[in-house]
Amino acid sequence: MVFSFWLAREAPGDPFLIQYQSQEKHFGLSAKAVESSSKQPLFFFSFEPLDEGHLVFQFFPSISFNGTHNQFFSWTKKLFTGDLGNSFRWKSSIWKVIFPPFLVSIMLGTISTLIMVLLAIWLALVLSESKSSKTTNGIWLVLDFLYSIPPYWLAILLLIFFTSSSFLQIFPSGGLGGEKSNVILSFLDMAYHLFLPIICLSLPPVAYFTKIIHQNIGLESKKVYSLNSASRGFSARWILRKEVLRNSLIPLFAHIPLFLSSILGGALMIEKIFNLPGMGKLMVDAFSYRDYPIIFSIALLTGLLTLTAFLVTDLLYVRFSPQIGRGFNKS
Repeated sequence: MVFSFWLAREAPGDPFLIQYQSQEKHFGLSAKAVESSSKQPLFFFSFEPLDEGHLVFQFFPSISFNGTHNQFFSWTKKLFTGDLGNSFRWKSSIWKVIFPPFLVSIMLGTISTLIMVLLAIWLALVLSESKSSKTTNGIWLVLDFLYSIPPYWLAILLLIFFTSSSFLQIFPSGGLGGEKSNVILSFLDMAYHLFLPIICLSLPPVAYFTKIIHQNIGLESKKVYSLNSASRGFSARWILRKEVLRNSLIPLFAHIPLFLSSILGGALMIEKIFNLPGMGKLMVDAFSYRDYPIIFSIALLTGLLTLTAFLVTDLLYVRFSPQIGRGFNKS
């Protein structure tokens, strides 16, 4: 968070100049006066060369302490009181600007994650039960192809083939939809608009998670409890679906938070391509206008979501993993 704060501040451009440039005559401020108003020190310490003109001393920094008179302290002080500030671009409270796009991104990420997990489980079962090498090789070939495609490139291909009048104009090219007379029609219209973005976010990682589940199924099938069930006369299909699959999904918990963070990162381009009013599109617009409060708030929420996801998966590990659960109870 500190690095992103520094990077956004040191990037070319000035939000105050962008904000007041068109209204310079109205406020009676010169560009130099506006620029000087944003020159408050960034952090608690400042580093400057001892002597810029000297051959040697220009490489040695002079450290000065700024106390609480710096931009980072002012921002964190407001942060702990729940005040994220106001947007430079939209001139409104950060919560009012972020909350609607936040709901869109959460909905998009949750649905994409569920589809990805369910599809990966189904494919892993098909691969484990299949006795045909042609079927297995064909599935892995398609999965490897999908895994090698970047989500934004897949989005462009889907736009060309499924929204263009030159090919199959089946789906809309962008927008969220949902503006219908009743709830059911609004839900169907929103699902119709979100179909292609969800495909772009959920299909590429399917190969990775399918491989993890398939490998875990192979390991669990060789353990004692699986062999005991087979000796009792249970069918291989029953053992796979009732006993092996459950234990094979436990290591998957460790990968879900990483996938959620990548979903939020990938959604930045997907939402921009499909013109979805989510956090990704808002982040791109905020960077264009150097809207620092929006940028930091999105980074903060993304970090909190990732940490929360890791905490939830750790609790699920304790709940569903026998070894970890027994060790936790003993301690």
